[in-house]
Amino acid sequence: MPRQAQKALKIFMVPKFTSAAYFAATEKGAKQAVAELKGEGMAIDFLYTGPERREYRRRDPHDR
Repeated sequence: MPRQAQKALKIFMVPKFTSAAYFAATEKGAKQAVAELKGEGMAIDFLYTGPERREYRRRDPHDR
């Protein structure tokens, strides 16, 4: 019986903004982990996305 193709695990990372050193470090660590798991034969789709910088918006105190 032929083996079915393994469905890829989908991992999405969406930080508040990507330019912060902390979020850059989390991206690097996630990519290393994905590479290790792929090296063990695991199918993974990884997407890291988010705004480049923090958006400041003044909040209306009447909005809920």
